[in-house]
Amino acid sequence: MQLFSEGKRLVEEDRQKDYGDPKRLWSIVAQFWGLLFQIFGMTPRTCAAAMLLLKVIRELINHKQDNLDDIEGYAYIIGKLWEGKNDRG
Repeated sequence: MQLFSEGKRLVEEDRQKDYGDPKRLWSIVAQFWGLLFQIFGMTPRTCAAAMLLLKVIRELINHKQDNLDDIEGYAYIIGKLWEGKNDRG
């Protein structure tokens, strides 16, 4: 059994087909995340916002219902964090 064979398949086949070159995608994500964390710091809310941004970027590249579902989920988490029910942020 090859180590990380499923991960390799996902990255090199499925995700590459859906979102293109991983280097390009993660370069875009890194720019957004860098700006986000520079302005707002590293908190639970900004981490959830970073994941939301990842899904927004993926959705802009290629529509998938999973992206929209995850965006909704991360927005919900951010709202809960503002309420202070899960974390003080």
